[in-house]
Amino acid sequence: VDVFFDREDEIGTFECMSKHGQGPRLLGHFPNGRVEEFIHAR
Repeated sequence: VDVFFDREDEIGTFECMSKHGQGPRLLGHFPNGRVEEFIHAR
């Protein structure tokens, strides 16, 4: 995945969307990934 996407850009985009209520909340991130809020859906 790192070949196609810049990890910092991905986390920045996800964080921005999360802050604006578009998807799950970003609970934290680390060098190789992130922790997201779980959304129960059917």
